[in-house]
Amino acid sequence: MKTQLAFIISVVCLFISTGCTNRSSLSVTSSSNNYKAVLNTEYYIDDGDIEKIKLQNGAFDKATVSGSASKTNATLGNNLLFSDINNDNAEDAVVTLEINYGGSGTFTYLALLLNQFNILNNVDTVFLGDRVIVDSIDIYHDLITVTVLKRHDNESMITPPSVKNIRKFKLLGSQLIELH
Repeated sequence: MKTQLAFIISVVCLFISTGCTNRSSLSVTSSSNNYKAVLNTEYYIDDGDIEKIKLQNGAFDKATVSGSASKTNATLGNNLLFSDINNDNAEDAVVTLEINYGGSGTFTYLALLLNQFNILNNVDTVFLGDRVIVDSIDIYHDLITVTVLKRHDNESMITPPSVKNIRKFKLLGSQLIELH
């Protein structure tokens, strides 16, 4: 009996220490250098026109129109995970960005940063929604699962989001492809 219990405990410990390395929780689980890089990376947002947003210490501010009081603000969201997504033994990152273009909307994006020669580069960014809440992100190998809280189609944008929407993305080359 003791031998079986010891075996089970050792298997569980082995699973925890090795089997979960590609599965990250919602926390900063990486070295401080990669965390600093994420806070100061240039992100590409494709909302019809590709826009570059260079975060400095996790934030970005720019006049929406030159000379206007209206500003585009971007911040790093609350979701940041580090994992070897493309199986090259280098730590990559998945983050959320929240962008406001001066109106009432706050647009949330999922950004993929691949570690290329020890530099994290934003290679793809996917729109998740307007005034949504990212409840969780999970990474398992090259599959990224995002749970987003949104509203029913007939609900006002002032209604707090409460409808769970699970979106799955697979890494194909350097692109996030949504699985349906």
